[in-house]
Amino acid sequence: MRIEVLGHVRLITNEGAEVQVAERHLRLLLAALAAADGEPVPADTLIDRLWNGDLPANPKKVLQAKLSRLRTALDQARLGARERLTHTPAGYQLILDTDTFDAGRFKGAVEDARRMGASSQKVQALTDALTLWRGAPFGDMADEIWLAPAVAELHDVRGDAFEALVETLLERGDPQGAIN
Repeated sequence: MRIEVLGHVRLITNEGAEVQVAERHLRLLLAALAAADGEPVPADTLIDRLWNGDLPANPKKVLQAKLSRLRTALDQARLGARERLTHTPAGYQLILDTDTFDAGRFKGAVEDARRMGASSQKVQALTDALTLWRGAPFGDMADEIWLAPAVAELHDVRGDAFEALVETLLERGDPQGAIN
C-alpha cells in the first residue's frame, strides 16, 4: 500500500492499482492525517480542516463516519491497513513509514543522497527521488491554508534535491547533464 501526496492525493494497492477515494472530504481527511507525518491530529482540528467552518449538523458523528470510510479504503489498499489509522488521547494518527508514504520516501532519499560523495550513486538517488513527483504536492488541495507548511517544505526539499543534483553533475564533469 502507498499513500501518495506528491501530486493528487492517492491511495495505491501493493499491485499498483488506485483505490478510489473520490469524495473530497475523504481525500482531505487522508491529506490531513498524512501531512501530520505520523503525529496525532485532534478531532476538532480534523473537523476544522474538513469543513472549514461550514459544519454538518453533528460534526463529530460525521467525522467518525468519514474515519470509518477511510479505514475501509485503507483495507482496500491492503488487508489490515485499517490498523494504521489509530485513535490516541491526543487525536487520530495515521502510522506511516517510508515504504508507504511517498513524501517520506522522497525526503528520506534526498537526505540519504546528501550524505553521499559526488558519485553516480548520488546522481541516481537524487534522480530516483525526483521521479516520485507527479505534480504539485497535495494536488487540488494544495490551496488549503493548513497544508501550506507541508507544501512549502516539500517544495524546499525538491529545490534542494535539484540543486544537489546539478552540483553533483558539475563536480563529476557533466555540465550537459546539469543543463538537462
